[in-house]
Amino acid sequence: MIKIDNIYIGSDLFTSADFVKIVLSSKDILIVTDNIIAGLHLSCLTAALNLTPAQILILQSGEEFKTFATVESILQRLYTLCYDRSATIISLGGGVICDVVGLAASLYMRGINWLQIPTTLLAQVDAAIGGKTACNYLGIKNLIGTFYFPKQIWIDLRFLSTLPSREYFSGLAEVIKYGMACDASFFIWLENYKEQILQREVTTLQYMIQRSCELKQSIVAKDPHDFDTRMVLNFGHTFAHAIEALTEYKLYLHGEAVALGMLLATHWAVKLSMIDKEVLDRLEQLLLFFGLPTQIGRHSYNINMLCNYISHDKKKRAGIFRFILPCALGAVTNVEIATLDNLEEILQEYA
Repeated sequence: MIKIDNIYIGSDLFTSADFVKIVLSSKDILIVTDNIIAGLHLSCLTAALNLTPAQILILQSGEEFKTFATVESILQRLYTLCYDRSATIISLGGGVICDVVGLAASLYMRGINWLQIPTTLLAQVDAAIGGKTACNYLGIKNLIGTFYFPKQIWIDLRFLSTLPSREYFSGLAEVIKYGMACDASFFIWLENYKEQILQREVTTLQYMIQRSCELKQSIVAKDPHDFDTRMVLNFGHTFAHAIEALTEYKLYLHGEAVALGMLLATHWAVKLSMIDKEVLDRLEQLLLFFGLPTQIGRHSYNINMLCNYISHDKKKRAGIFRFILPCALGAVTNVEIATLDNLEEILQEYA
């Protein structure tokens, strides 16, 4: 087992004495998961902890349930159980479960203990790391949220063996983001080990997840509340969130939208002569290798509507739009613009 700060990475972690000891240090525990993960992995966790049905809340799976109503249902269960601030809530699931459970944990009695058990690759390398919690509201991605850090994050590699290919590849988009935005050598490693990654070779996955967590943790430590340096992690996400909202969260998984967003941002950087086209080509080839989308379908594309969603992006400050664009392989910079008018050509080329 590998430990990075409060993150534990390994296999069969539920049987670990350390895991059981930490979780059972709290008398009151609530596990929150979704209906898909419950059928696959919940029994292993409940057996290890000997919990009662009342201590389990099973939600519906999917981005469409990432709402404040879902958060409220978690708060209601905590209240019904008469839990106080010494209680522990455990999120067992992917990015949606991580986000809504974290938000509920931050709100209930102004904060209770929160343990993360991310079950998708995307959650293991991104959503579970960094203390961002959220729900979607009024059609806007993550409009309501808090910064609230989990006590521990337990990343079990066994979950990846049951992960559908599309979900697995979606998570790889976030991994590729770290290479593009933070670490050129890691991007090159991903290129060199893409066959092993495709086959989900355990040793390769362990290093890939470890390096992703190290990169994100180091950046979050410098800027935990996303005011400055942490914005590099938003590479591709301004476009991605707009694409998700435009397609009502039904056409693309989050990582698929991030893949498109990274391509749009890199294409723009090429147009601005910030980066060589070779970097764009390498990014596109790696995304294509993992079956990720590289072009937005015309049936889902409306430039005016896409710009409207971008106009609500959380990185906007005092009416100025901020975009994270690559300036070299493994490095990005912040570009500020006053209007979205000059984006039309860039967006049109990828329609």
